[in-house]
Amino acid sequence: MRGGDVNSCFEEVVPEPDHNASHNDWSDVDLNARIMLSKQYDRPSPFRLLGAAAAPQTIASSAVIVSCPHAGRHYPEELVAAGSIGIEALRDLEDFAVDALLDDLRHTNIGGISSQIARAYIDVNRPEDALDQNMFHEPVTAAKQSRKVLAGYGLLPRLTSARTPIHDTLLSADAATQRIQFAYRPYHNKLQELLGNAMQNHGHYLLIDCHSMPATDQYDRHLPDIVLGDCHGRTLAPYIGKQIDDFIRSKDFTIGWNNPYSGGYITSHYGKATSPGQSLQIEINRSLYMRRPHQIDADGAARVTALLTALLGFLDTAVRS
Repeated sequence: MRGGDVNSCFEEVVPEPDHNASHNDWSDVDLNARIMLSKQYDRPSPFRLLGAAAAPQTIASSAVIVSCPHAGRHYPEELVAAGSIGIEALRDLEDFAVDALLDDLRHTNIGGISSQIARAYIDVNRPEDALDQNMFHEPVTAAKQSRKVLAGYGLLPRLTSARTPIHDTLLSADAATQRIQFAYRPYHNKLQELLGNAMQNHGHYLLIDCHSMPATDQYDRHLPDIVLGDCHGRTLAPYIGKQIDDFIRSKDFTIGWNNPYSGGYITSHYGKATSPGQSLQIEINRSLYMRRPHQIDADGAARVTALLTALLGFLDTAVRS
C-alpha cells in the first residue's frame, strides 16, 4: 500500500471454570465478566490500548492498526438491572477473549484499541444513530432502520445472540445519550487518533478489525477457521487481500471471504480500497480456541495468537513505506 494510491473497583466477578494455559500463561489472564457500579466516581476507561499503543513511552510506528470492538467484559450495573436474564446470558454477545489473543502485539510496533464495555450495553461497531425506536418510551434521533437494527442488533442491542430480550422495560432517550457519551464516542475518538497518527507518519494505514464467530452458521453449516470481510471488495485493495489469503492458508487455516460476515460499520466506515486508508474485518472461529462457553483452550489459543501476531507482523512489513 502506498501513501498516494481498569484499575478501578468492581463489586462482582462472575466465576468461570479453571483453565490451564500454555501460551503467555493463560491461567493468569482475567477473562471474567465484571459488573461496573453506576455510582463509581472513578469509572474505568471504556477502552484499553493494545500493543505498542499501550506503552506510554512508545509511539506506535506501524501503519497497521488493530480494532477489537466486541471483546468488552465490563457490564454496567444499570444494564444488568434492566433485565432478568442475568449476566451469563448477556455474555453471548461478546467476542470472547479476542483482545487476549492479541496480547503478543506488546512485543511489536503495532498498536490498537479494544472496547472494555460489553457489547450488550452498546455496540461500537454500529453508526451512532443506529437506534431502534421500539426500545424507547419517547422519541429518539435515529436513522432509517437498517437490517441489523430491525433484527435487534443496533447501537443498543435489543436481543442476545440467542434472541432473548435484554431489557424488561423501555428506555429513556437519556439512556442512549449517556451510553454514547460514556463508551461510544471515546472509542471512536481514540481509534480516529490512532489512524490519524498512522496516516501522518506513513501516508496510509491498514485497519484490521478483529472479531470471533460461532463454529456454524444459522443453517448449522460449518464455518471456516477464518472469515475475512472487505465489504465485498470495497475496503481493501485486491493485491493486499491476496497476500493475506495466501499467508493464512500457508499456516494451515481454512478461509472464507465475505460470507456470512462481510464487514461491519468500523470496516466500512474507515476503509476504502482506492484510498490510502484501507480496512479488513477478521472473524475467528471460536472452536479454534474455546473448549466450552467462556473457557479458553490453551493450545488452541496459542495457535491463534501465533497466527494473528505473525499475520499482523507480515502486514506491517508489507504496507511499510
